[in-house]
Amino acid sequence: MTDLYTESYGTGDPVLLIHGSGSWGVDTFGAQRTLADEFRLIIMDRRGYGQSPPAESMGWQTDKDDVAHLLTELGSAHVVGHSTGGTVALIAAAMVPHAVRSLVVVEPTVWGIADPAVSPPERPAAYQEAWTRGQRLSAKEFMIVTTEAAGVKDAAAMISQSWASATEADWAAAEAMRRESWAGSAPIDVAALAAAGFAKVVVVGAWDLDLHPDLADMWASGWRQAVAAEHCSLAQAVSGRLVTMSRSAHGPMIEEADTFNALLRDTWRAASWALSGGVYFLTMFVSGLVNLYTRDIEIGLHFYRDLLGLAETFRTPAEGTPEHVELELNGFTVGLGTVEAARRVHDIEAAPGSPAMVLVVWTDDVDRACESLAAAGVPVLQPPHNTGNNNRNALLRDPDGNLVEIVSKVS
Repeated sequence: MTDLYTESYGTGDPVLLIHGSGSWGVDTFGAQRTLADEFRLIIMDRRGYGQSPPAESMGWQTDKDDVAHLLTELGSAHVVGHSTGGTVALIAAAMVPHAVRSLVVVEPTVWGIADPAVSPPERPAAYQEAWTRGQRLSAKEFMIVTTEAAGVKDAAAMISQSWASATEADWAAAEAMRRESWAGSAPIDVAALAAAGFAKVVVVGAWDLDLHPDLADMWASGWRQAVAAEHCSLAQAVSGRLVTMSRSAHGPMIEEADTFNALLRDTWRAASWALSGGVYFLTMFVSGLVNLYTRDIEIGLHFYRDLLGLAETFRTPAEGTPEHVELELNGFTVGLGTVEAARRVHDIEAAPGSPAMVLVVWTDDVDRACESLAAAGVPVLQPPHNTGNNNRNALLRDPDGNLVEIVSKVS
């Protein structure tokens, strides 16, 4: 495989990094080269991208064999893949699991794993049709029609803006993307991956609209919710771990490079210790939320969204009555999940209202807030009272009986 271009950095356990569509190796993983202080990084250019020559058939069908062959030549390696490269990594890892030390896929292109009620098959079918149609157009027109298929209304303006600052290398990568087959139709052997003994991590961005307002159309169209459902289902299906990078969209390895690199380093160290018969405890946590189970999610939403003012950031399914909704208040995230979802997903009987915890929400004026909530019918267990540390608190119950404490500083 002498014509496949790779760049190697550092020494130590080998790591193979596979870029996605519309990019090339070091363009995607340049910020990860600092990890060469401990590991041997092998950054490849897929066929037709960067300095690797094109193949007669470009895309995952060819790339999977390239990656499987590289892994076999290396003996074994950690594998990291982004977007289409993540799809390729999943397929190749299932082909040669004995040659994989750990697998990290970042925003991989996968469809058909999630429940069709949450991720309707019409979405990937429409996108594949746009991809195939776009291959008969120019590279710029291809980017526009595929972006439109992802729910962006004014895709022409978005692409034109990015096109204005594109380099020759960017143009070449877009042209290579136009020529390759769509990775969303690739078959993923989730059973083989689940059975494999190596660590599996699915990394996704939170796609926070406060940080990425230009992505609002993808949320409004339901595209983003479907993609998120596929990623969550993938992690479950392969017995892997789902990690969400709170400030990222599609490129956590660039958008949150330090946090992403810490995750990689921890994952690779843990895998190396496991392979040597040792034990290594992961100490790096990326983000979290408090998830509350509710008997009636619409009533719960009225309390947290409409009365307390938390902003809804995610729901699934996107249409109809949701079974899980996430809401945020100044970086603090609360999840609401139905008791039915707890039973179906985790096989547990949730008991909303058991006072095992209290959710604390800060306010500017606890007396005024408590009066307003009481007027809306919220049960008040303790009216506002001074509690020390210059705090004034009131204790309430949400519609399911969970304890909610509202707090302000004493003026």
